[in-house]
Amino acid sequence: MRALSRYPGLQMLHLHTGKRVGGIVRHVARKRGIPYVISLHGGVLDVPEDESATWTSPTQGAWEWGKILGYWVGSRRVLNDAAAVICVGQEEQRRIRERYPAQKVHHLPNGVNARKFSRGEGARFRSRHQLAADERILLTVGRIDPQKNQLFLIRCLPEILKREPRARLILIGHVTNDDYYQSLLTLFYLL
Repeated sequence: MRALSRYPGLQMLHLHTGKRVGGIVRHVARKRGIPYVISLHGGVLDVPEDESATWTSPTQGAWEWGKILGYWVGSRRVLNDAAAVICVGQEEQRRIRERYPAQKVHHLPNGVNARKFSRGEGARFRSRHQLAADERILLTVGRIDPQKNQLFLIRCLPEILKREPRARLILIGHVTNDDYYQSLLTLFYLL
């Protein structure tokens, strides 16, 4: 909070989380007199009740000291005070609009138009990367980062190859965590 409060030249803040971290951003934005925008990637109002109950069950009956911070920074008012709310899912956008009718709520789809990419140059791609026409491509596109968990795919590769020996795993993305990238390479070469 202190670092964000002192960071020079901020004109707006953009966050991808609510709760206390979102509250901290909200608090700093209000103190600095600048707007903030929140992006929701699902999981705020568009969550089945039985699933959301499992999130809080481990803390039932316990005193949570973080509630004091949450109260102080206004973590329950992050959506109320945001300059805008961006939703990647239409159902969440609909529910946010219902709950916060005065709020600016926008839909920014988070997906790939498969039709647009279905006309790609498959033969040229396969030729450039020495892939036979009968090889099955398992493709993941995203930043190379622990949050995207490409490590899981590499660990699953031996089992996949038992069932589909002509499978080829292709990871495409920029590296945001070099240590993680090196661990992927190490594990890959050990297979």
